[in-house]
Amino acid sequence: MKQNFRFILVFLFLALTMSFVSAELTDGLLGYWKFDETSGTIITDSLTINNGTNVGATINQTGIINKSYYYTTNDYATFDAPLPQSYTNYSVSLWFFINTDAPTTKLSLFTYDNADATAGLMRITYTNGTLLVQPKGTTGTFTALTVSRNAWHHIVFGR
Repeated sequence: MKQNFRFILVFLFLALTMSFVSAELTDGLLGYWKFDETSGTIITDSLTINNGTNVGATINQTGIINKSYYYTTNDYATFDAPLPQSYTNYSVSLWFFINTDAPTTKLSLFTYDNADATAGLMRITYTNGTLLVQPKGTTGTFTALTVSRNAWHHIVFGR
């Protein structure tokens, strides 16, 4: 009888605790771009807050999840509304694929700068096998990671 009581007590505690926990993927999210469009130049924000514009990249390519964009040296994306520059805590998550024929010179995978590109709020760049992550306020490289070509990579960076 004593064991049954303990089981019921633990079960009730878990049931009561679990009923108060609630979170959504979109809680606190400022943008969610899948880069899986199959036509046009609009990069759709799944939250419908901040759509982007594709400049030059080939769309409707095979991706790690559904479709992807294929960017070369001069291709880029811009977004309608800049994210607030006052954030001290944020995170960025992205998938990327470096082809075997990618140049050995610096490629920007993600850049979040102020209007005149002097503040360097955050930069993620690739140079000849090395991924460099530079957070706000850092003049040098914060993190350097070796990444292989011809493979998908996922990076999550938080500050």
